[in-house]
Amino acid sequence: MDDIQLPKIPDFKGGIKTTEFYVTLLSYALSALVMFGVLNSTEAQEFLNQINVTVAAIVALGAALGPVITTVMYIYSRIKNKQDATNTAIAIMDIQRNTAALKK
Repeated sequence: MDDIQLPKIPDFKGGIKTTEFYVTLLSYALSALVMFGVLNSTEAQEFLNQINVTVAAIVALGAALGPVITTVMYIYSRIKNKQDATNTAIAIMDIQRNTAALKK
């Protein structure tokens, strides 16, 4: 019984760090502005439409840049791996030379 391991419970983000928090906050703020007569319902709807268009544009931009960023990161990681391999090979050659020099 002592060797049973329970799965780890994932760490959750605090409420203020979530998208849902900001969407809810925005909807309550708009509702309050309409309720107090600062905005009429048409203006609030136009504002929400502008937000939807802006979010859609940001998502489209992210979708367009995603493959580019992924490719650049892949190229960077390959270059770094090759540099690490080269540095390791140079270190091995140095060790071999030093070992050979000590044997003489």
